[in-house]
Amino acid sequence: MRILKVRYTQTNIDLNAHLKEQIQFLTVSAESYDKGNEWEAKRLAVAIRTLLHDTAKSKSLLAQINGKSTLFYNTANDCNPDKYFPPLMGLTMIKGESNSIRLCAPLSTYISRWKDKDKIPFSEWWNQIVIYDTDKNTLTRKDLILKVANTDGGAHIDPELDADYAALTRLKSLGITRISIGLPQDVGLEVTLASIRQITYEVILSLKDDFPQL
Repeated sequence: MRILKVRYTQTNIDLNAHLKEQIQFLTVSAESYDKGNEWEAKRLAVAIRTLLHDTAKSKSLLAQINGKSTLFYNTANDCNPDKYFPPLMGLTMIKGESNSIRLCAPLSTYISRWKDKDKIPFSEWWNQIVIYDTDKNTLTRKDLILKVANTDGGAHIDPELDADYAALTRLKSLGITRISIGLPQDVGLEVTLASIRQITYEVILSLKDDFPQL
């Protein structure tokens, strides 16, 4: 018996199964990140891209289930370059460790500071500036997720990195260092990965409100 080859349109059951799977990806990788495997942030970036990023040729999972009306929790400090001087890191917190500092995701640490804020529409949240470095580069949540997922080890590794992202993660444009093994160590990549962990926290918390069954 010959089976005709036809294109298949994924059903709502398929899409909800994908959504549950992507949330599980986020949850498992976030737990691994919290145990010290900071490279998991690259896998978090890929899952968030799958969930949220639309292009001319591809439609995000959330858009396919008509979920782009979901409002997102914004846990970031204001990084408006018109109001403040750099460096500004809206999604991370400074934590002291053995006479040094570490930049990490606060998760719910400052919940009293932001919980009463209104959640914001996806486009505003996705395009909000969350890093402003000493070279006056600005990076949004969208920038961080796509640059890591598309070019720096998430789903792809490009031979060249965009100038603003390279300045932050490779060229010390944040202007902050910490001492590691007696030597100054730049924290630009650390801030990037920690910011992605905090974005993951926001995404999971936001989706939980609209899709509690998952």
